[in-house]
Amino acid sequence: MASAFDFLKKLFAGAENAQDKNKLADDKLVKFGNVDPMCPHCGFKLPTMPKARRKCPQCKNPILLKTRPADRKKVLIKEEERAFAEEQWRLYYAIEAKKAYPEIINRLQEAESDYNWGLYRNAKFELSQNSHRRGNPQEALELMLEVCYLDLNGPRNLSGNKSMKSFSVHEGFLADGVLDRIIRYGKELSFTLDDIGNCFSMVADKDDVRRIRLPLGPDKAWSKISEEIEPYYGA
Repeated sequence: MASAFDFLKKLFAGAENAQDKNKLADDKLVKFGNVDPMCPHCGFKLPTMPKARRKCPQCKNPILLKTRPADRKKVLIKEEERAFAEEQWRLYYAIEAKKAYPEIINRLQEAESDYNWGLYRNAKFELSQNSHRRGNPQEALELMLEVCYLDLNGPRNLSGNKSMKSFSVHEGFLADGVLDRIIRYGKELSFTLDDIGNCFSMVADKDDVRRIRLPLGPDKAWSKISEEIEPYYGA
């Protein structure tokens, strides 16, 4: 029987596949911008380092103050370099997420082994965020829908005591932070409510979800989820 660890290694192959490796090899954090109080347009030396956006007193072009992720230094850049600065931060978060991935997987595996389903749920939540930071909104959405499904079933931490119930539906809940992310990820993917419903059905039918034998069926779970997110998508 495949474990959640094995399943997630396949699901998150993007964290280890050649495409991601090539991307991280080709893209790197660079030290852009001026660390000294100097206009990035004309080189005019400013008396002090600006604390916010301002115009150069010499050439009148806008000067932006940003923090670069390569060394966390404040730098002065041009308006047209803003997109590059934002891309550098996206790359930074992707690199950090890839570093964090193995540790999250280890905690997920440990939680499953000890029947700590609350901690298992938390690890899935972290994996969803990790996937999103690596630029995979589809995987992020699937995992966040799974978190929502687990929440509705009231996951419990049993610390290895298999004689106790793993889930209690009457303790189930819907977390605003989870629902917000489902809405946001769905909109990033230009999904309709039906698309998200199909995605949820696929998630609920995966082997590692079915193996847990959640007491609340997927149809009832989706009814509760869709009721909350429908106003953001329409019927």
